Order: sequence, then C-alpha cells, then structure tokens
Amino acid sequence: MMKRDDAMRNVPMPLVLFLCFFCAAAPGCSTAPGTSYERADLVRDAEAKLDLFESTNQDLHGLYGDSSAAVAVFPKVTEGGLIIGYGSGQGVLFEDGEVTGYCALDEGSGGALIGVKQGTQFVYLEDDRAVREFKGGGMELTAQVEAIAANAKASKQAEYVNGIAVIVVDSKGLMAEASVSGQKFRFVSKDAVQ
Repeated sequence: MMKRDDAMRNVPMPLVLFLCFFCAAAPGCSTAPGTSYERADLVRDAEAKLDLFESTNQDLHGLYGDSSAAVAVFPKVTEGGLIIGYGSGQGVLFEDGEVTGYCALDEGSGGALIGVKQGTQFVYLEDDRAVREFKGGGMELTAQVEAIAANAKASKQAEYVNGIAVIVVDSKGLMAEASVSGQKFRFVSKDAVQ
C-alpha cells in the first residue's frame, strides 16, 4: 500500500505549481477591493493606465473614447496556466469620466497556455444597453469578440461587436495580442461598497 507522502512525491512539479496558481486565482478576485485604501489605489492605477493608453494610442483612444457610453479599465489582467488557462483582474467602470463602480473579470479556457503574463484591458461599452448588460453581470465575451488589433488605428469608425470593443495593451501602453473569449464580468456599484 502506497503511503500518502509517497503519493505526493509522484505528482509532477509543474502540475503542483499550476494547481497552486489556479487555487490562488479561482474564481477570480473579488469584485471590489476590500478597503477604501485599496479601492483608491485601484482607481489611481486605472486612471494612470487610461492616461498612458491615451498618450501612446491617441487616435484609437479618441475613436472609442468619443463613441462609447462607458469604459471598464482593468489595470492588471493576469493570465496563466499549464493545461487549463485562467485569467482574472479587478477594474473600474468610468461613465462620463466618473467612477461609477468596480468590476472584475474571470476567464477560463482549455487552451495550452503555459506560463503567466500580465496586461491592461479596456472594455469600451457602446451604449446604455451595453452598460446595463455589463452592470447586470450578464456580459460574457464570445468568440466573435476579439481584442482590437494594432491596424485598427487606420479605421475611421469605431467597430463594436454586440456593443463591446476590447483593447489589450502591454505594460508600456502598446497594443498586445490577446484572446478574450470566455471572459465574464462582475460589477458592484461604487455606492454599495462605501
């Protein structure tokens, strides 16, 4: 009969590391940071990322910023995995430049993602219907929604899929390749977490 300690030694180390990562992140993070200090820090980080994106991608930011009813900014979206991919992040919803609440995204996929990466994600919501759906927690990104590619800068008109446009950037504010299919969003009003 195999002892419990012997059984644990037979588990491959990459699997152990993946399970540790998965358990630490699953299911995602809370919708809003727990303290007022953490919430203020998240808002500052979101505003800084939005400013950086605007300065490095002026045409694209103007295109979507001018045509959207709101934007959810996720300053740090972490994705990782070994066999099963997983992503999560906390963010802030801005409507007319004002913070109206906090949001979180969770993503799971069956892709062969190895390692961990971080980026910033902007979810532009085209109209009031899209904002209501986002706030209601009923919004999930489908395979038809793709992160906008760098060549979108050449476009003269903002393009949304079901009222959503997603832009992912790296730590320098530059466009990044990303898969956003399967992301789900949660929202809590700013007033509900005072």
